[in-house]
Amino acid sequence: MRVLAILALLQATLAGVPVAVRNLVGRDVIVAWLQPGPEPRTRIPQQAKPLTNSSVMSIDSFATHEFIVYDAAAEQQSNIKKPDGHESCEFWASVGECAANPGYMLVTCANACDNLSKKKNNGELKAVFAVADSTETVSVVDNDGVWEVVRTGPAHDASKAVERALDACSASHEEGAPTCGEATVQCVSDELQQFFSPKRDELSIEKFLFDHALKIAPKATPDPDAKGAAYSEDLPKLYRDIERASKETDLSAACPDGARECLRQKATHETVFLTSTIGTLRKATRARRHDVRNATCRDHVIVSPHSPVVEKTWRYDPYTSDIWAGPPPSSKGPAEPERKVRYLFDPASIDAQIIVIDDFISDEECDAVQTQATPRLARATHAHEGDLSHVSKARDSQQATVRPEGGRKNERDLSDPIARLKARSVAMANHLSNYSLQLDGQEDLMAVQYNPGQQYMLHCDGSCDGTPFVSGGRLATVLMYCAAADGGGTAFPNAGVHVVPKRGQAVYFSFRSSDSEGLMEDWHTEHSGCPVREGSKWVVTQWLRDGVSKENPHSRFDPSGGPVR
Repeated sequence: MRVLAILALLQATLAGVPVAVRNLVGRDVIVAWLQPGPEPRTRIPQQAKPLTNSSVMSIDSFATHEFIVYDAAAEQQSNIKKPDGHESCEFWASVGECAANPGYMLVTCANACDNLSKKKNNGELKAVFAVADSTETVSVVDNDGVWEVVRTGPAHDASKAVERALDACSASHEEGAPTCGEATVQCVSDELQQFFSPKRDELSIEKFLFDHALKIAPKATPDPDAKGAAYSEDLPKLYRDIERASKETDLSAACPDGARECLRQKATHETVFLTSTIGTLRKATRARRHDVRNATCRDHVIVSPHSPVVEKTWRYDPYTSDIWAGPPPSSKGPAEPERKVRYLFDPASIDAQIIVIDDFISDEECDAVQTQATPRLARATHAHEGDLSHVSKARDSQQATVRPEGGRKNERDLSDPIARLKARSVAMANHLSNYSLQLDGQEDLMAVQYNPGQQYMLHCDGSCDGTPFVSGGRLATVLMYCAAADGGGTAFPNAGVHVVPKRGQAVYFSFRSSDSEGLMEDWHTEHSGCPVREGSKWVVTQWLRDGVSKENPHSRFDPSGGPVR
């Protein structure tokens, strides 16, 4: 038995563990394996080039293996002293502004911030982490000059849930007692159901979305955006896993003596399995996303969402809105009508929304946008690895930013149709997603024109990978239609939603919960602009950010929240 136990332990230790490492420190980094041995340990980089800010890389490693994340330009920075752009940089750095306002400080006061960080980190900017025994995301963040590791993953989540349950149910027992007590075992089990219930709801949603994708695309075809072997799946095993993960585990029966370690192990095992099954379902759904997208684009019909459409109404008063951090509106515009709002995707257990609003943008506002944009249209670009104007083959359209007459200083002039449209977009996001966004510092409206044959392939507008939100990053989008064409729908294949454009209509989708320190949603808002078959499609886009202001506008941050250096 002892031999079998050792073999089992060895097998578990040797099992590969996938880890996602996300760089959120505002500069390029190196991710390296720390080879066992005497200090200083040999560092073996895991990538050919540095990991850029706000980007993610995957590592297949083993439990307990250690990795270090360190500044890619440390040696160069030590030899090159850049003069700071303001005489107060050293003072601002000392009072925490490098962390509070990274978009400004890491550009204007880079030297002062680097010096402060090196003092706090004994001369080197770095973070070290050991691989856990299950899949997780490791985000490296800059906390006031000190690099820290933030972990998210099933085992981590389970451990926290068990500790909360034990704290809630074992208050009357001695600290460090080996058991919860016979009377509290059921209590722990009941407490943990509050943790498991939304996860099982999520499992049900993901199964629906996968079944929907499977119906449209029975076989997963190779992803044109991916490198390496084609995706394959074992459908019978997947459905067996779904059935097993759907069943509740009786922790009272599994741990009749109430042993704390037993409860912890059982709860962790169940969480890891349940989360793993959800992850497998998402992977299987996403493996079909190009086929689903192409099918819905071709048929150009509304695809049923995961639940019945919920209809509500919305009317807002621009003069009492919470978006005005500074002075109130300087002038009045036309009265705001009551608008019909249809929730196509809004599950309680998933931090993503897809909502359609009728008659959101008026004819006057569309005319103003198109009149200003038409003479300035240029090849569409998007953000890519720090390049905010990257030209991609995935997007073949024409675009131009539009601003109120007289520029941004007139964004409070609601007699201007463009100012009115921008203010309405921010206010609606606060209403629909319970955000607290300000008008100041937001991106300009973007007008985009698509001609026959033009499209925008699958993409996310910000981070949509389940990692922590970074202040200054995008969290929602308002997509407004000024001219509908034959084709040109907006497809959300991972959410089972396809929107057929209609002039005046808006599609709002959010990809972070109302919690300002929450996680980004996991891929449901990945979307695509379908090819236009005939005519011309005009859309107006308002990307929305949290953590921006007049003093720290969007231009100091990339779409994922990292500073633009």
